[in-house]
Amino acid sequence: MYTFKPRKGLNILIGQRIRDHRKQKGLTQSELAQNIVSRSYLNQIEKGNVFPSFDIVKKIADKLGCNIDALWQKDANIDNLIIADSKKQLSKLELSSEEDTLLRIEDINSINLSLLNQTELGIFHWIKGKYYFLTEDMPKAIEHFDKSILLLKDSRNKVSLVRTLHDLGYLYYILEDFTAAFQKLNEAFKEIQEYNIAGTIRYLVLLNLGIVHGRLGENYSAIRLLMDVLEVSKRTGIKYQYGRLLTALAICHRSCKQYDLAEKFYNNAKNYYQLENDESKIAEINHNLGSLFFYKKEFSKSIQHFKKAISYFETTVPISIHIFKSLVYLAEIYHEIKEPDKGILLCEYAYSLDPPTSEKIKVLKISGKLYSDKGDITSAENSFIQAIQLAKSDSSIQSILTTDLYTELGILYYKQVIQN
Repeated sequence: MYTFKPRKGLNILIGQRIRDHRKQKGLTQSELAQNIVSRSYLNQIEKGNVFPSFDIVKKIADKLGCNIDALWQKDANIDNLIIADSKKQLSKLELSSEEDTLLRIEDINSINLSLLNQTELGIFHWIKGKYYFLTEDMPKAIEHFDKSILLLKDSRNKVSLVRTLHDLGYLYYILEDFTAAFQKLNEAFKEIQEYNIAGTIRYLVLLNLGIVHGRLGENYSAIRLLMDVLEVSKRTGIKYQYGRLLTALAICHRSCKQYDLAEKFYNNAKNYYQLENDESKIAEINHNLGSLFFYKKEFSKSIQHFKKAISYFETTVPISIHIFKSLVYLAEIYHEIKEPDKGILLCEYAYSLDPPTSEKIKVLKISGKLYSDKGDITSAENSFIQAIQLAKSDSSIQSILTTDLYTELGILYYKQVIQN
């Protein structure tokens, strides 16, 4: 009934059968694939490049009007071929790049889960979690990462367990749930310590755990962890997210008021990003150096770095949050050095860009202070009142900011009384 080429595997066997039945029915690949899989995926099945799931083959058989056994016919050792093919496909997906993972959702969904052992199921759910993370469906990503961790808990494959714990911790970091991020990354760290796991996964766990420590305000422990990462990098040559590591060290040292060390790491990060030709990151480092010199009251250097950052953001990403922060800082400097006219112009420009509410409030706050410097009490009062109204209209704005605005308004009224 069928004329088969020499079989190189089960993929080719099933692919040929599907193709032969399709041609007998006079259907194109697009017509057969419709409402089942994409045409390109059906083409890959027919070529024997991928192994379809039982469910996909069942749908194809129904559409072709044949019994599934005609496509999925058992022969000698076919069970072993199915199992081997599923495991091989899982292995390929596990090693896929982020781009490949996004493109291969049909491959992911075609794996027959009943053929996988517990560890392999754990890896499968990690792959699904990775896919949903990349497509920004965070609830589904969390669901699959949690399943993966549960399945891998008792597995000897501790590297896979650590990998999933790390990726779930990093997901919570992206969501700014730093407590949950710390819990998962700390679990990963304990596994690394107990089983002496090395390599890139150790590097990444320590890096993100250190950064999360910093975000939780534990800057000294963050520095210890991040310095361990730096040592791993020097010893192994791993440079993954190296600029992020240097920037995190700079931020933690700045938070500890160790300004000279912060400046050193910022400059190291800047040099690294220059080698990478990453202008966006260079602009962010210029912003951070500007804020550092602001805290050090080295206003001339601060102005230079903020202007460099603003110049980049204006030409590349004018609606970036960074441009508003840089403009506010720069206006604050002009308040400090008593050049209110320059600061007011910056505030007017920043407000014209229609920043988020939180940034508008900051712009109006510094505007009020600058108008006060000029002695323009009416304009200063209007700025502070407008800022207070905006803060009250947004429930996400912290009450401490509203209190601070009332304080500024009180200082303004006090100045007015003194002057009168």
